[in-house]
Order: sequence, then structure tokens, then C-alpha cells
Amino acid sequence: MNFLNSTDSYMAMSHIIYDIPELYMSLYYNGGSGNDYKRQALELSRVFRMCDVEDVLDVGCGPGLHAGELVRMGYRVDMLDRSGKMLEVARKNNPDGRTILCDIVDYRPQRTYSAVISLFLVMSYMTDTRHIIRAFRNIHDSIRPGGVFVFDVVNALPLLRDFQKVIYMRIPGGVNLWERRVDVKRSLLHARGVFVVNGREYTDDHTFRFYTPSEIVLFMEMAGFRVLRIGDDVGFRTSECNGPRLFILARKD
Repeated sequence: MNFLNSTDSYMAMSHIIYDIPELYMSLYYNGGSGNDYKRQALELSRVFRMCDVEDVLDVGCGPGLHAGELVRMGYRVDMLDRSGKMLEVARKNNPDGRTILCDIVDYRPQRTYSAVISLFLVMSYMTDTRHIIRAFRNIHDSIRPGGVFVFDVVNALPLLRDFQKVIYMRIPGGVNLWERRVDVKRSLLHARGVFVVNGREYTDDHTFRFYTPSEIVLFMEMAGFRVLRIGDDVGFRTSECNGPRLFILARKD
């Protein structure tokens, strides 16, 4: 992907690092990205207890770390991802869960669940409105009446209010530099991450779609959901929307 000329592929992400699960996990799960999957799983469990959740589909499961934690808490979790290599790792973290090699845009549910989760900005990687609506409707079809959908997207509010073209951070064993640009007309954030870890350099390109809370409510209603909560964190302890991600809890009535 050419960073300066990124276009509207509906799942806009470099697959070089994503298809190397060990490298991906070292950079994004252990590298200061904010993806604290153990804490997020604990928060999800608290939300699930309030919503009578028993079984879960993890959409865009990646290496299955959220799924593995939820299984240890007593939930049954199946896992869907478009990367076969990621699913191989996910099976090790959740050997009893069913794995589904598929893109959520093309998914046709074979069974339904009391909850679907999709975290680490999976839904923001879809940048084409038609595919976004299809994905949300496929997820709606995967949930039993009364079930819930928990996901996160890039939050437009702080992104546009306090935009930083370059972000620099230290990560275990090295540094991480993000170069970013915004396409306001198409609600897209293009980001190139450069990681220097233990003397080696890795580059990863991403294009995210960003949303305001009102846009998310509209997309959810179009797909047949009712939004229950929007907040800064997957625990939904406050209704503040000032963080870099919006976390959404929606119900299928």
C-alpha cells in the first residue's frame, strides 16, 4: 500500500505484519498499543453478566487472546478471521472453539450467539459504506433476539479536534513512530507505523474509517440494532466520548 495514495479498499490494512502472528502480537499487543486484552476481557465479562451472555462469536479474532480469556471465565467462544495464519494461533488459545475462515462482509451465519464482539478497531478497517452495512447486518443475523454486539471504532471527535500528524512513543525494546493524514471528506485516517525493535525496523500501513457517536447510532439502526451505551472503554463505566476509540454496546431486539 502506498501511504501517500491510499484508496478505499474496504479492508484497508497491510497484511505483511498481520500474517506473521508472532510479530503482530509483539508489536500490537505487547507494544503499548492500548490493546490490554486481559483487562478488556474482564470488563466484557462484567457487561456480559448484565446481559445474560453465554456464548460469543469473536469477529476479527486475530490470535484469539480475547477469546482465550473469555473461555477461561466460562464462556463458549467461536472465532472468525480472514487470516488462516491468525486462526492457527487462535486455535491454540481456544482449542475448543470453532474457527471460521471468512471475511465478515461475506459471512453467512450457520448458528446464532447471545453476543458478538469485534475489538481492536476491526470495524474501522472497513472503509466502504456498502461493506460496512453488510458487515453490520451479517453480525445482526449472527445474534439471537435480545443478544448484544460489542465493538470499537476510531473516534472522530478527538481525532479532528486535536489532530497530530506525527505520534512518537516508546515501546518495549524500541520505539514506534506513526505518520498520519486525514481525508475529512471520506472520514478516513491513513496511518503508517514505523517500529524499531531490537535494532530491526518494521513498517505497517493502515487506513481507518472514523465515526462520530451519532454516525454509529445511525449505522446500528440501519442494521437493526438499538444502541445501549457508547463510551471511552469497553467497560462502559462512563458515557464520555473523549478517547481515541468509541466502544459501542448494541442490542438486537
